[in-house]
Amino acid sequence: PVDDRGLEAALADYIATLEAPETPQIGLHAEVAGSLPTAVEQGAYLVVLEALNNVVGHAHAKHCEVSVTLASGELLLSVVDDGVGLGQPYVSGIGITSMRSRVQALGGTFDLSAAPGGGTLLQARIPVEP
Repeated sequence: PVDDRGLEAALADYIATLEAPETPQIGLHAEVAGSLPTAVEQGAYLVVLEALNNVVGHAHAKHCEVSVTLASGELLLSVVDDGVGLGQPYVSGIGITSMRSRVQALGGTFDLSAAPGGGTLLQARIPVEP
């Protein structure tokens, strides 16, 4: 869970627990100055965790980049990998459904698509200011 150290530190800690020879290299890019509302921080953390679990469990990726940026009153989340991509036809599993509903409950938008050059791109925007 996210503690007083904030979203970036919590994500960095989680990513460190995933590092193993068989898992993709995961990069974290965070630009989150100041503190976020607790609900936004927790929601973002859980969405990224679920996304990373999907990448590690299903994508067969070599690399994964996580980006968390606060800009214009929105928290932008992006998780992109170079793995096998979404199956066709694409079926939303329980993890994807829970990520989408978590983001929507915070008033945000959630998009999952094929990444340029293969793999999967998850993008979420969560409003931070009312």
